[in-house]
Amino acid sequence: MSGGGTAHALISSACVNACAFCAASQQRREGRFARREDVLAFLRSAAADGVQHVVFSGIGEPTLDRHFDEYLGVAQGLGFRTIGLFSNGFGCTQERVRRWRSLGLDRVLLSVHGLEAGHDRLVGRSGSFSEAIGAISTYAGESVRVNVNTCLTRWNLHEVVGLRDRLTELPVDRQTLAFLEWSGSVSSHSEIVPDYEEIGARAAEFVPEGNRRTRFDNIPACIVGRKTREESEGIQGVRLLDGARDVRIVPSHRKVWPDACVAQPCALRCSCPGFERGYVEARGWQGVPRLVEQFLSGQVPGAELRADLTPAGAPARRRPAGRRQHLRPAPAPRIVILRVGQRPEAAVPTPSGHDSRGNGTFPATDSERHLRAVVRGVLDGDDRWDVRFVWTGDDPLLLAPELFGHAIEESRARKGLSVSHVVHTDMSRLDARWADMLRRTGCVLSTGLDPFRPDGQEAIGSPAHQEWVARVALALDLGLDLHLSLPLAPWHREREEHVYRFLCGLESLASRPVPCSLGGVGRSPSVSTAPRGEARLGPEDYARLVVRVARVWEDEGRPFPLVPVDDWLRYPAPPRETETPPVTVFDLAEDGGAVPRPATGGGGERRTRGAPAGSRAAGKRGGSEDGNDAGPAPTTCARGCAVWWAGSEPQAHYRARRAFERAWSAQTEQSMEEGGSHDS
Repeated sequence: MSGGGTAHALISSACVNACAFCAASQQRREGRFARREDVLAFLRSAAADGVQHVVFSGIGEPTLDRHFDEYLGVAQGLGFRTIGLFSNGFGCTQERVRRWRSLGLDRVLLSVHGLEAGHDRLVGRSGSFSEAIGAISTYAGESVRVNVNTCLTRWNLHEVVGLRDRLTELPVDRQTLAFLEWSGSVSSHSEIVPDYEEIGARAAEFVPEGNRRTRFDNIPACIVGRKTREESEGIQGVRLLDGARDVRIVPSHRKVWPDACVAQPCALRCSCPGFERGYVEARGWQGVPRLVEQFLSGQVPGAELRADLTPAGAPARRRPAGRRQHLRPAPAPRIVILRVGQRPEAAVPTPSGHDSRGNGTFPATDSERHLRAVVRGVLDGDDRWDVRFVWTGDDPLLLAPELFGHAIEESRARKGLSVSHVVHTDMSRLDARWADMLRRTGCVLSTGLDPFRPDGQEAIGSPAHQEWVARVALALDLGLDLHLSLPLAPWHREREEHVYRFLCGLESLASRPVPCSLGGVGRSPSVSTAPRGEARLGPEDYARLVVRVARVWEDEGRPFPLVPVDDWLRYPAPPRETETPPVTVFDLAEDGGAVPRPATGGGGERRTRGAPAGSRAAGKRGGSEDGNDAGPAPTTCARGCAVWWAGSEPQAHYRARRAFERAWSAQTEQSMEEGGSHDS
């Protein structure tokens, strides 16, 4: 089982509460309790697989487990990055919390389901509300991060606003308002579960616009018109210790979606928690399809969600009345590829102007002037508000960090523009100066390796692979914004599971989801790690291979952002092949004379004068000709996608995307039909 995501250990068999909606009541009735050796083996296995986060939850109250302190100490010794606790606050004292904090506990999720009368009624124990409220201050006083979970029921809806206001007076980082899971005690007390429409109608009351502290959970954003926990944090699968079983729970577990979600792409599909299958089987869809269709047509209640889906600085667009609109991605950005050459006399300019390897000189002043002119020419010659620079070639780290920093300063001197930088490198030259500059400027570090190459040079376990993985771990430890890539090639066919496991293993090195991209479509040689010539995949073959990898990714709960699949599932493809990011290529090894202003074009690769001979001009400018795009929406992996674009021929990308959508839709419909036949 791969790493990534979070490991949840269900410990303890005792609980002082009797919650009417307890999701673990069935396990308690069946006696599915984890033994001490089960928990210890689970923790060691998760750590060995690279899982970075562990949470102690319970079939009862986890702090009542007599081995709880031991579990914390073992988790701390295994090196988990975060150790969390899901508790009702019972028996919380300063002495115990201080001891748990010394054993590595750094966050707690406390259950508070209403004000005093409502909370105590829901959990079946008088005085439990006072305990939970007191626990908030106790945990926070020992520097343990405190979040609060509130389950929404028909018994406590009238207390949600009062509880929210009460929590603003306490040291609480975040409150989640959770729609009940249709499991455990809910199956026999379904009358307490509110309708989806009921929550949607009061969403603005529960979470007013501008409230960033309270988030809905386990309910789609199209119902509440607010940014949900899943949209903020992303959706990941969970590795779960259920009794003696070590299982993987995916976000789609016991979830369904109405036909409207399949009929047209949704901008939030990648972060949608879905609808409870048990709820739909018991009550039907009711008014849910209508709310979904309103959302997909742009009639979203509340302005906050719309604002969250619109990049800062994006130009407003007018829409013709009566025309059906869908959420669509922002107009294609300008991709600027800066290819660093490897001429000895121009490779590594230092602040003093001398090559650090002693292979001649390259005046730093001329280099800086050249780079500034390139950047200035791109920004002055284009009216797009989103420009993404991709530094690639033999290795951008051949440049001096100071020289690179000057180019960054020049690019960000323009107000009203969204400018980002991605550095694609093998990281062999990554040092403290580069790490400090990349971290300070907020640049993305992109790197890739293919352990499946037929020549075996980068095979897993080889010296090249080990050194590269060590560099990846170093970049993550240094806090750099990292993007990983694997260019797909014909030799990856029938190895989709291995490709996914390789990406999972890399992602598990981080304490947060790291974007991973699948390149290799088309014939553009812009990014040096892409397969070339006969090793390149055609659009149809690429799409089929990506669908198979993405299905494994989907089944395991989308544990990390997968480029370009994340964007392809979020947004429909543009209606015209010309609506592709325009690409401009500069070869920095040719630095003689002044740099001319690059012409603004789109839909293909453009090289400036002084670039290699034989380059072609760009096509038409991307974007909608009639200007009737729906409001632009950001992408999860926007900067990472710039690397993907830089290694792809734009027209091949468009055809691959169309092929992917056809194949994905066909498999989704087939899966839903098979699921329906199994249910019946």
